Amino acid sequence: MSQKFILYTFFLLLGSTLWMSNNAGYATVQFGSGTFAPNEISCQACHTAGSASTIQTSTIIELIDTVTNKVVTSYQPKKMYKAKVTVNKVSGTPAAYGFQMVSLLNNGDKDVKGFVFPGAGVKIVELTMGLKRMYVEQTKKNTSNFFETKWVAPNTGSGSVTFYACGNGVNSNSLQTGDGASIAKLVVAEGTVSNNEISNINNFSIFPTIINETVHYNIDLEKSGKYNLKLISLDGNIVFTKPLELSSGNNQGIIAIENLSHGIYLMQITDGISSKTIKVLKD
Repeated sequence: MSQKFILYTFFLLLGSTLWMSNNAGYATVQFGSGTFAPNEISCQACHTAGSASTIQTSTIIELIDTVTNKVVTSYQPKKMYKAKVTVNKVSGTPAAYGFQMVSLLNNGDKDVKGFVFPGAGVKIVELTMGLKRMYVEQTKKNTSNFFETKWVAPNTGSGSVTFYACGNGVNSNSLQTGDGASIAKLVVAEGTVSNNEISNINNFSIFPTIINETVHYNIDLEKSGKYNLKLISLDGNIVFTKPLELSSGNNQGIIAIENLSHGIYLMQITDGISSKTIKVLKD
């Protein structure tokens, strides 16, 4: 067997593997991104925008309040929202859909890295090379044309945020021809803290933020009542919950978490209406 044939076979298999992996998301194989965010290409560079005789799509991004289930145009700092991407068919008959999305601060295009709890058919991928941004994308070619994930807004003073996304309707012919890709962006301004959050939870802090066996919490409340302290993994599982009967003013306590696996978690205090969430690292 010649060396040329071996090399040809290797690169053919490598290319096939990368292409099949892209069906499960462009960032998955560290290929990069196609959201058309600053310093990124568009997925239309490969899949094209399609034509009336093949497939054409339009992509929409929405940010939704998880309490009211209403679309919002501004965010409250540190609050959790639902981010939704819908890839609408304009022409043709897509056999499946895919997408990719990133969220950046308008000030300096800094990555918010706020994606948590991906919905069905969605995964979070954080690149370790290049721009090193955090993306959400499909787990595989999806017959559903919408994708959802939770998103935690940045800190106070961060300013406006822009979501960039590319959606794709594909014909599943294992080629890039005949598909229809489209791009979208959504700008959300920084808003103020909600009335519910002001009236219930004034402040929530923990020490240390890199935790080992125990964590100290400090909760300052406007109103006394029943609350729940939760520790949530990035895949959405509640790994710890503690019901608390708290009084107005400052409340302090300690919880033991020595049995938790290493990784990033979200610690949340909630009364069922309002909540505050902190990202923590289990060492």
